[in-house]
Amino acid sequence: MWSGASLDGGVRQFGLSNSRLSHLFKENTGISLSGYMVLHKLQKATYLIFEGLSITDAAMAAGFDSPSHECILEGN
Repeated sequence: MWSGASLDGGVRQFGLSNSRLSHLFKENTGISLSGYMVLHKLQKATYLIFEGLSITDAAMAAGFDSPSHECILEGN
C-alpha cells in the first residue's frame, strides 16, 4: 500500500497538502484516509493468511510495523 513517503510524493504531484488530501478523501468517501489505509492492510493480511502465511508474516507483508494485535487493531 502507500507508505508515508510515496503518499507525500503523490500529494505534492497534485499540489495538495496532506491535510487537504485527507479532508477531500473523507468528504468524498465517508471514511478517513488513514482508516482506509488500515482497512486495506487488514484485507491484504487476511488474504495472505488464507494463502497460508502465518499471522506474523501476513501482518508484516501487509505493511504493519509490528505483528502484535494491539498495533494491528490501532493501525500502526
